[in-house]
Amino acid sequence: MTQLDQLLRHAIHAFLESNSISGRRFGEEALNDPGFVSSLRHERRLMLDTADKLLARMGLEPIGPAFEREVEAFLDAGCAKPTVLGQQAANDMSFVARLRDEDSSFLLETVEKVHVWMWAHADEAAAAVMGKAIAGVPFLRDIGERGEDAKHKGGCGMGRHGGNPFMSCRKAGPYLGLSPRTLERMREEKVGPSYHCFGQRILYLKRDLDKWAAKRRVDLDDPEDDDDPEDDNDRRRS
Repeated sequence: MTQLDQLLRHAIHAFLESNSISGRRFGEEALNDPGFVSSLRHERRLMLDTADKLLARMGLEPIGPAFEREVEAFLDAGCAKPTVLGQQAANDMSFVARLRDEDSSFLLETVEKVHVWMWAHADEAAAAVMGKAIAGVPFLRDIGERGEDAKHKGGCGMGRHGGNPFMSCRKAGPYLGLSPRTLERMREEKVGPSYHCFGQRILYLKRDLDKWAAKRRVDLDDPEDDDDPEDDNDRRRS
């Protein structure tokens, strides 16, 4: 099962639990399929169009439109030709053409493969534009952690160029100079930076960490930044 599939499953179960909705009702309302949630236990492979319907029912941003923007940003940057991208990333030379024809009948597995392949072959300029293209869609941004593998293959990876603003607890702790255990204690005490919960997985948004850290800034007096003329005179007399 791919990481994207797992994230969606976690989100569904968290939504059902937090909203006290049965799996049958959710499946009926989202897909007109009351047995859908039960089918997830049998490793059902999810399609992109199915995923977007589920996300819409949960009030979350769909994956499809952002993924299309990401692909176009990669191609516009000249990192690869459409047929090359399709053949090497999806084993389908017509992949881009189908995507442009608004064909969303792709497995999430294919979406993830293309996403990871692009980040492995994107230069810094392309990565910056691609990151903006998927802003607001954590499901795509989170699988960017695989960019670490891409770097070892000669690509740039999302983490290196800021395309993935989400961090695991293991990474968020050192980013703030804290241990993962300290972050866990903060969550238990309902203090500390805001975080996102996808099922049992805890993720931190980089801007939330920065915002929390900024509130704890302590400013000290710096004579070189003091524009008081009386202080200037005192310094000249000394």
